[in-house]
Amino acid sequence: MNRRIAVTIILVWSTTSTLAGSMIDPTRPAGARTVAPTPDAFHLEAIVISDTAQWAIVNGVIVHRGDHIANAVIDEITARTVRYTRNGHSETASLSLASLQVRRNESSHEDSP
Repeated sequence: MNRRIAVTIILVWSTTSTLAGSMIDPTRPAGARTVAPTPDAFHLEAIVISDTAQWAIVNGVIVHRGDHIANAVIDEITARTVRYTRNGHSETASLSLASLQVRRNESSHEDSP
């Protein structure tokens, strides 16, 4: 009986993993092409700076100073830019959108409605 259950689980698992790889996104526009990112692509998406930390999101990954991503090393993170070194050359990526200022609510919870 245990062998029968194990075989069933393996068959179900292999079938679902095969189907998952061939699923189509119904919201994707007709004729849209998938473009694979190049390993050297450096896409700066966000920068977060607080009193205690500085980090950025590059290629969908959170990075800090000294981290390696896209064949580059993060050298510095400022409010608007990330400076990095790749192949011995220093480069800078800048945010193209306006920054979003987030302030803490300093009032007590009693003042809230």
